[in-house]
Formats: sequence, C-alpha cells, structure tokens
Amino acid sequence: MSSNPSNSTAAVRSLCQSDLEEVVRIDALHTGVSKRGYWTKIFDQYLDPAGRHRTFGFGIEGERGLAGYKSEAKRS
Repeated sequence: MSSNPSNSTAAVRSLCQSDLEEVVRIDALHTGVSKRGYWTKIFDQYLDPAGRHRTFGFGIEGERGLAGYKSEAKRS
C-alpha cells in the first residue's frame, strides 16, 4: 500500500471464513493478545459450513489483502 492515502485503493466487503487468520492477527496487533478462540467462536456462530452467513462484520480489502475490519457481532 502506498504511504499516501489518496493513492491507496481499498474496498469494503463482508467478512468471510477465509478472513479468520487475518482478523486474529490484526486484533492482536491492536490489543497485544491473540484471541483466536474468541474469533473462532464468533466466526463459527455467524458463518455456517454451507457458506451461508449473516453479515456480522466488514473487511477493508487493501492492495495486499485484508487491511482492517469492523465487527458488529451481536448475539440474538
């Protein structure tokens, strides 16, 4: 990604199962703690094995992959 934000490209999209590892990594960068168990539970709760899901968060896709996320996981 360019260091100049005006030259960067990013797209907002729904989080999907393949984002789990990157969400764990990004969260650990900000919190200092790896919460793989927590995020696995959240992903399992909102994404089913058939690939159907309710949107529970959004990913910000940058030039090098997932650059950030916003989770709105709510229990019903």
